[in-house]
Amino acid sequence: MGIHIRPAVTRDARHLFDIRRASILELAPPVMPIESAQKWADAHQPDWMYDVLRERAVWVLLSENQILGWISARANNIDGLYTRPSHVRSGVGSQLLRFVEAELSRRGFFEATLHGSHNAIGFYTRAGYEAAGPHSESDGPQYGGLPMRKPLRADAV
Repeated sequence: MGIHIRPAVTRDARHLFDIRRASILELAPPVMPIESAQKWADAHQPDWMYDVLRERAVWVLLSENQILGWISARANNIDGLYTRPSHVRSGVGSQLLRFVEAELSRRGFFEATLHGSHNAIGFYTRAGYEAAGPHSESDGPQYGGLPMRKPLRADAV
């Protein structure tokens, strides 16, 4: 069956929640206190994912019918990208990001925007994103991040 990306469906909600939680708890502590990572991971309950699926465009990357990661966007703003910790640095996040960038461009957007969490800024920088403002700490360090942007089409520069 291989690797493929598809739109997320309601039955994926619990898996997406679990991936988000595990990703935050395992990947954020090197750049933030564990207490902050715990607070970030606990900011939502599992039912929150149903709201995400209703309100955003969400895609999952699967391998052998196992969800390895997911990405969500509202308009041209990428507001979630999480990978199973066991598959970090395996290309899952990069594949999802490229997929959504192509989808946003296809939908007529000239740039993608996001807030890069502290542990993901290097990933986004390597993918061609640039800072679009100062770090945000308005909701505390666990929610803050760096506003970033990437032109999706040559005429967006």
